[in-house]
Amino acid sequence: MTQKIVRLIRHASTPATAGKRFIGTTDMGLSGKGRGEARRLKRVFADRGADIWCSPMKRCLETARLAGAATRRIKVHHDLKEIDFGLWEGLTFKEISKRYPKGARLWLRHLSRFRFPGGEDMAEFDRRTGKMADRIRSHRRERLLVLAHGGVIRGILRHLLDLPASAQFRFEIEPASVTEVRLSRWGGSLVMRRIR
Repeated sequence: MTQKIVRLIRHASTPATAGKRFIGTTDMGLSGKGRGEARRLKRVFADRGADIWCSPMKRCLETARLAGAATRRIKVHHDLKEIDFGLWEGLTFKEISKRYPKGARLWLRHLSRFRFPGGEDMAEFDRRTGKMADRIRSHRRERLLVLAHGGVIRGILRHLLDLPASAQFRFEIEPASVTEVRLSRWGGSLVMRRIR
């Protein structure tokens, strides 16, 4: 295997980003700030030799469009969708702590084994991001752009770098950020690069 370069790109800001709301299944577009952030990603998407994989959510597809990705080059993967936060969807952590104090405490103590009330189980989510990491590893092209969500990127990173499940919560994935991973037969290495 020659070295494969994978760029994991988080969608740009949405109206919910500034309020730090839990947004998973809500299909919202970008904010004005987010549209500007997406346009600044044009250099990343100018790589014509890279395949592009994208979440089907509006915020990801709009980021790709504004960054100049040609629609015919985008392959939509439903496994790149953000986690389903269930009853916590749209709430801030402060609101969750007031409405669901026991659940909030359990979440903080048992992140990797938690099930969001009415939503997705973290173990299921981990399997889903692991499956995407396997697809990335086996993808035939040497360069790949993956446009997804913060939680999905954390999960994929954890699998590509062969880290324990708890390690994914140490990654801070900002809106419109690009995280580069280089894969070889010896494993993955993280390349920290700020592309703005």
